[in-house]
Amino acid sequence: ELLEKNIASYRGQNPKFPELSFVEVEEILSPEEFFDLVLNHDGICTKPPELLHDAYYHLIPLFINLFRDPENYRPYKNSLKKICLSLKEQLDLAKISPQEMVDSLNKIDNKLKLTLEVCIKIVPILLWSISAIIDNLTSESEVDFKTGKDLANVILTRHQSLLGSANWQKAASNDLQMDLEEIQLLLDPSSPIVSRLLEALYKKADLI
Repeated sequence: ELLEKNIASYRGQNPKFPELSFVEVEEILSPEEFFDLVLNHDGICTKPPELLHDAYYHLIPLFINLFRDPENYRPYKNSLKKICLSLKEQLDLAKISPQEMVDSLNKIDNKLKLTLEVCIKIVPILLWSISAIIDNLTSESEVDFKTGKDLANVILTRHQSLLGSANWQKAASNDLQMDLEEIQLLLDPSSPIVSRLLEALYKKADLI
């Protein structure tokens, strides 16, 4: 409340500064809860001691970026939300009809050669990874507030890099309760399937 009050006071003197929404939560959120809240609010404040993490890794970077470019923040945030929801929609469809998703992605990229077995195994990881991407983006203090396809291409590149990261693979294993070795095999950086699959997925969602 104090933070929002101070922001409102600052906006009174600086009308170009955007209105912001913050939400307070009691404990560390699941990836699904984080996804929903972070796209519908500008900041999440967890009760101490986790608040120290939120402040250092998310709130401070947020305000650094806001003071640098206040006018372009809201279009960026709206575009980020649209991109993430579009990706989630495609992956939710893949959970319901995995064979249709396999056929669609292989048609978009005939070198992908995605199998039904791999699709079923990798979709939960990709769903999880959308929240991971948001977490990663909101921790940066030098974000270029792009929108539309420009932003989608930035996210795609980050997405490919994140899925190939050993640290993020370990996080996925912990959050999803999946065997780490299986995740490492699915997301092997030496295999073109992850980069090709993601690019085809973004194209199917009409993001790039």
